[in-house]
Amino acid sequence: MIKFTASEIQKLTLKEINTLEAKLADAKNEAKERAKTEVRDKITDILDEAGLTIQDVFNTLKTKRKLPIKYINPDDRNQFWVGRGPRPQWLKAQIGAGKSMEDFEV
Repeated sequence: MIKFTASEIQKLTLKEINTLEAKLADAKNEAKERAKTEVRDKITDILDEAGLTIQDVFNTLKTKRKLPIKYINPDDRNQFWVGRGPRPQWLKAQIGAGKSMEDFEV
């Protein structure tokens, strides 16, 4: 392992510091990936030994709550909108053609 004293670091040129910084960033990323792999392997071993899954322990399986459909495209009933997020293109086009939101309410 290379060690620098404070006075040695102060003597480095900008180019040397940038090179050192890039090498440190790469080394940090590699060390992080190794650590994640080690932790993942340890957790997997513990779960296997206990006969459990990650979901058993942390209850991470969340069911997506389905929102009721508020607007539907009469031309293609597979196209709908629950009223959240940006308006879909089909709805924008219909409103641009002079129709109102009420025309598409379920």
